[in-house]
Amino acid sequence: MDGQRATGIPAAKPRLDALTGVRFVAALHVIAFHLYHHFCLSEGAPPGLHDLLKAGHLGVALFFVLSGFILGYNYLERIPHTAAQRRAFLGARFARVYPVYLLGLLVTAPFFLRWILNDLQAGQRPWMNLFGLVLSPVLLQSWVPLSALGWNAVGWSLSVEAFFYACFPFLGAWVARLEWRKALQVAAGAVAASCVLPLLYLATKPDGLDRVDAFTTGPWLVALRFLPIQRLPEFLLGICVARLLMSHPHGRPALPRGMTSALAAATLALFCVHDRLPFPLTPSMFAVLFAALLHGLTTSSGPLSRVLASRPLIVLGEASYALYILHMPVMDLLERVATRAGIVLPAPVFVPLFLLVAIGVSMAVFRYVEEPARRLLRRWFERPTAMPGAPATASPPRG
Repeated sequence: MDGQRATGIPAAKPRLDALTGVRFVAALHVIAFHLYHHFCLSEGAPPGLHDLLKAGHLGVALFFVLSGFILGYNYLERIPHTAAQRRAFLGARFARVYPVYLLGLLVTAPFFLRWILNDLQAGQRPWMNLFGLVLSPVLLQSWVPLSALGWNAVGWSLSVEAFFYACFPFLGAWVARLEWRKALQVAAGAVAASCVLPLLYLATKPDGLDRVDAFTTGPWLVALRFLPIQRLPEFLLGICVARLLMSHPHGRPALPRGMTSALAAATLALFCVHDRLPFPLTPSMFAVLFAALLHGLTTSSGPLSRVLASRPLIVLGEASYALYILHMPVMDLLERVATRAGIVLPAPVFVPLFLLVAIGVSMAVFRYVEEPARRLLRRWFERPTAMPGAPATASPPRG
């Protein structure tokens, strides 16, 4: 990969291999959430395990913070200032995320189109799905939140990421000028800003719901979850953490010994009780923990960092984007094959079989689709006027 890991860290900088492992762990948590929902695994599950699986949707918040951090780490010292440099930057982002995203749309297109046709034949007006049909290929579906989950549901987060990428040259230029104390203040401000609308939602209950969680819907709640502008503070928080590491007067300040493992344990514990927290605020609350954890993993050489940076987790992390984008189509296709064969696969059989197939598919797609397509598109987008010395690509967050 041109001398880089999948994190996209240029060879001149220390590679953050532990963050590649984090991507796989976060993707696996999102998958566990979807399996939990699909099989209703809450029945008979201990309360802590119930909450842990149900918290999988928060893995996307980790991806958003990680996205800001990785782009900040790669680009804050070489912000794309000119139109040509911004074109090269956005071209690199497109080359990294769109081929597999498009593959996910193509694989799920027959089922999505059939869904729309069935609604039309039943005399219904599937306006939101029609919006999704038009907006999803151009990564705009999350701007109409009720359409965000229509066509390959996980793609909504890539719609949000596309907005982040468009904002980064401008947000990054601002954050790059900040010294570390100011960067810390901006990080705190980003977290506070992300809480404003959720607090208003909790105070006014505009959807009229007595309880809200990851399985309840209402137009206002859906907007809080999927609108790119509401998720932007999580991305900005990641950029600020990168700036803190790069601008601190004493170099990259490490957390106290053992703190990274303590943060990971605290995050896991809060996952296990997250259902008792106010749901609209949970992305903001966990974003703070994720930012601190990324800081710790970046500056620590403790056991957790070593495990996450191990070769197996790096390999799995490199394929985690394809795993994230394709796991729901793989789940659906595996079920359809079993149904046509007249085979009933209970959850204890289906889950490990699905994971083996999904991971195998993702690794093959990474090697034979994602990487070749990225190289081909990079050659198309890169121009001699691109940023001198800039990394050709920075890995997107897996969200």
